[in-house]
Amino acid sequence: HASAVVAHPLPLLQPPAACRMAAPGVYRCHLQGSRQGGDHVEYCLDVVHRSGMRWQAWRRFSDLVRFHEELSADYPPEALDRLPTPPRRAWLPSWGHTTDFLDQRFAELKAYVHAVMAYDEMLRYRGLQELLGVIPPDMPSGVRVVMRGEEHELEVRPGADGGECSPIDE
Repeated sequence: HASAVVAHPLPLLQPPAACRMAAPGVYRCHLQGSRQGGDHVEYCLDVVHRSGMRWQAWRRFSDLVRFHEELSADYPPEALDRLPTPPRRAWLPSWGHTTDFLDQRFAELKAYVHAVMAYDEMLRYRGLQELLGVIPPDMPSGVRVVMRGEEHELEVRPGADGGECSPIDE
């Protein structure tokens, strides 16, 4: 099922308004493991940015289902035909699941995450970035162009206020 997904890319789409710009191959993600979290199971998404930065995002099964529902609402059905659907919800509470059930669900979720991550255009989708735990950087508090030797460089002063960008004072 997953190999067919890689062989047939999604048709080119105009990204919905809920997308952010991201270059192809910005993120890699693999489902690494799971843990019992009280009355639910959490799954570990191991995320690597192309810069080498790595982090883990722990998500409940319901978070992955909600992501797929949002994706289905934002993209036409023919664009999602080649993506597997996530596993179905179980009617039993998580403490009632067998090891075989949890292993099967993990394998299906892993295939689903792998399939979604195989499409570069999905990496721009805000819902996926939220699922992966991507945090947009703060707006800079100031910028200026300076001479370094014989070249010009742009200096950026980080800021956490999210306000307007202003020139850096000397």
